[in-house]
Amino acid sequence: MKAMQTLKELDRSELDSKLKELRKEQFALRAQKSTGSLEKPASLSVLRRQIARVLTLISMNDTKSKSFKKKNKKMQKTSIQTEGGEQ
Repeated sequence: MKAMQTLKELDRSELDSKLKELRKEQFALRAQKSTGSLEKPASLSVLRRQIARVLTLISMNDTKSKSFKKKNKKMQKTSIQTEGGEQ
């Protein structure tokens, strides 16, 4: 859980760069696995979970911003309708 807390503090651009870094590391580990020189095979699983955490946070942030925009747009429509009805 501590890893998730530190990731939650990052903004979108930092999450994107973290994702890119993790994918590069995953590529390197897969190359090591195919050559047979990977010392800790479990590191692939750990890395895959870290990538999933970052992708989850990116998705959550996108969903929050979309719902906020949608809610804000809805509020603007209702305020325009109430202003129009008072005239």
